[in-house]
Amino acid sequence: MRTKRDPGIRQEAFIHVATKLFMEKGYEAVSIRDILDAVADKTASPSVFYYYFSSKDALYQACVDTVAQAYLSEMRFWFAMDGKTLDEWMLTLVSGMEKYLLDEKALIKPGMPVKNRLFVLDIRDQVTRQISGLWADSLTCGFSLPREEAVSMAHYLAGGIGEMLFRFLTDNQNEMEDVFRMTERIVSFAANTINCPAEQKAKLVSKLKESHNNRKKVSK
Repeated sequence: MRTKRDPGIRQEAFIHVATKLFMEKGYEAVSIRDILDAVADKTASPSVFYYYFSSKDALYQACVDTVAQAYLSEMRFWFAMDGKTLDEWMLTLVSGMEKYLLDEKALIKPGMPVKNRLFVLDIRDQVTRQISGLWADSLTCGFSLPREEAVSMAHYLAGGIGEMLFRFLTDNQNEMEDVFRMTERIVSFAANTINCPAEQKAKLVSKLKESHNNRKKVSK
């Protein structure tokens, strides 16, 4: 009796392969046949694909969701208050953002087709929407803002920082100093939006600079 393969494992393989293809070629240039071939099943009929996904659009959305959730899983840790003081929370948040920039500074590599930017933008939009919720929760709990005010401010912060990060990543600025300057800009934008006292903002930048210098020493 033939053992039935686990659909979950096969589905993950489709998502993994399709994500790479969408990133390299863009949505329109990738066919279901391309995806089937890349999964290393050149003899498979399209019915194998449709066993897991109702359409290429459904697979595309699954790819966007998977990549977005991978980013968000780490970001949720940065945003969590978990008994931290306000200063500790802010330092964890901005240090996490700096790490993100260092890890993802070549999200769109030179020479890649412009079409793949739509895929990256769709990922960014989903991440931004969910980060807006994380900001709203943090502003409500950590800053004691009324929920309606926290939500409005969260939309502004998530959208503004998301645009800054996207432009930075697509400009291919690869040096650690570029990353640090971008992180400083994010700190300034967020601190000004939240109306942090000047001394608190200065202390945060100082600690961030110290962390940056330690990271430079380790990388040498």
